[in-house]
Amino acid sequence: MKRLLSIITICFAGCVNPPEKNEYVPFECSSMPEERTYFPEESMEFLFNMDVNPLTSEGFSAVSSITGNTLSFKIEKNSIFLTPPLPANDTIAIVITSELKSIDNRPLRIGGSFTEEKKTITAQYLTGNPLPTATGHLPESSKSASVAVKFSSPVEIKRNDVDPMPEKVISSGEWHLFTFKEPEKKVLIKKARPPERDEIIENIEINLPDKEPAEEDADISYEATDSSISVNISDDSAVAAAVNGSFSICDKKCTIVIGDLEPSKKYDISIEVHSTIGTKHLDSFAFTGDPAPHIMISEIMHTPVGEPEKNFEFVEIFNHGELDFDLTGCFIDDRNDGSGRDPLLLKNIELLPLLEPGATAVITGNEADFSSVSTASLWFAVDDTTIADAGLTSNESVQIVCLRNEEMIVEDSFDPSGIDCERGYSVNIDAKGGVCTSAETGGTPGIYYECP
Repeated sequence: MKRLLSIITICFAGCVNPPEKNEYVPFECSSMPEERTYFPEESMEFLFNMDVNPLTSEGFSAVSSITGNTLSFKIEKNSIFLTPPLPANDTIAIVITSELKSIDNRPLRIGGSFTEEKKTITAQYLTGNPLPTATGHLPESSKSASVAVKFSSPVEIKRNDVDPMPEKVISSGEWHLFTFKEPEKKVLIKKARPPERDEIIENIEINLPDKEPAEEDADISYEATDSSISVNISDDSAVAAAVNGSFSICDKKCTIVIGDLEPSKKYDISIEVHSTIGTKHLDSFAFTGDPAPHIMISEIMHTPVGEPEKNFEFVEIFNHGELDFDLTGCFIDDRNDGSGRDPLLLKNIELLPLLEPGATAVITGNEADFSSVSTASLWFAVDDTTIADAGLTSNESVQIVCLRNEEMIVEDSFDPSGIDCERGYSVNIDAKGGVCTSAETGGTPGIYYECP
């Protein structure tokens, strides 16, 4: 009997296979959207190797870099989708953390191994223009030989893609002007091509009232400075106009400025008014004014690193004209509302407040020490410890205003908001229209700087 039990025990041990080892499969992000520019009507998919637990959605975020707003997304099984519309012309910042878990609560593995360190997956995706739509047209009251159509973003339109075919297609930003031999009541844009897009927008109909346009006379007037001539056009039949090649949509009235002119000089003026009855051609002339002094704000230090900040804030102005500029009766303001307007008071009372051509002046609070600025610069301190309304900020414009003939004249203004400038660096503006930040902390007070 004992021998039989022994045999049975041996058979049992040799005939039953041991259980297989259960291998752990980690929860991972298996696929990210491809690196390219996405358009607002598209969606973006993030793929995982297991279904995602929707209760752990705090482990995924998508944020607009422009507005800072969090974008909506949806979880469907093993995918997370950014749903359209995506923000246009933006950068979407993606952050995925280990707080995101699978449907059976496996933590997301990041970097190929588990660790107690909190790791994240980060990515950035660019977005482009939305698919354009026609958002308006001119005129709205009658048939017209000139029809202007506005789109929500740029498109390219060829003559043979318009029915009836226009004599000209003139594009200016988001506006497109079509000129015809006679007034039309319907224009069909058969094709419009958005740049950098494969899609083609088709069959955009512009319908105008079946009413004959009235013929109107154009009233032209001029305003001149020493370097520019402003042409003011008033014509109830006007849709658009061009002055010496500069084009503008008019909607009955518009002003077109011709700049970079010499003082005290006669200039020929060629005007085209595209109206509801056709194109009117006018030739005239105007004179620029006598030479005048010119200043500009050339540097703003709104967020210095020194303490207290108010002692290191400054505004620099630059004379980019050919005449001395008298700063007597001039003020600085940061909202142009007059509430924080500060007079400019020379620190060295022995000097005259005349800013010579090519020279700079520095404006500070009255407790700041800017005695080391260039000796070629005038130094003005306001009548308070801070400049204008409790000091400068990155989101308020700065104005230089001067009292001339009992009237406050804004000589120059600049708004630094929207310019990415780190703390301790200044915003520089040059006479050619360039804008940049200083190359070094503390800025360059008293030294005019041209942006590269």
